[in-house]
Amino acid sequence: YEYHGSSIPKTLVDTLQREEASCQITNVFATESNAMTQNIQQKKDMKQQKLLHLMCVTLGPKGEWFLKDRDGRSWWGGNLTKELKGVIQDIEDTGDCITFMDFGVNGTYFIRYE
Repeated sequence: YEYHGSSIPKTLVDTLQREEASCQITNVFATESNAMTQNIQQKKDMKQQKLLHLMCVTLGPKGEWFLKDRDGRSWWGGNLTKELKGVIQDIEDTGDCITFMDFGVNGTYFIRYE
């Protein structure tokens, strides 16, 4: 994935960088050239499996954002209204999981959860 633009919320960039960093594989190289080549390919294969595979990204007009990866993990943040934070807390308090969130103008939002 790529993201560009001067108004990408810092909390979104921080989350992407933190989650991507947690998925990285430490490079360990063998001393023999054949073993090194095989080891590098194994690391590439493992890295492909461990990357943050985003399935959904939504951005709101006031800096709100939502991410979801293919493993079902999700993150949100930015300039969330006090009302929306309360709704999210109520959803989490019931044990439900937020599966999608979108943001509109004037503090409007859409949340799907189960």
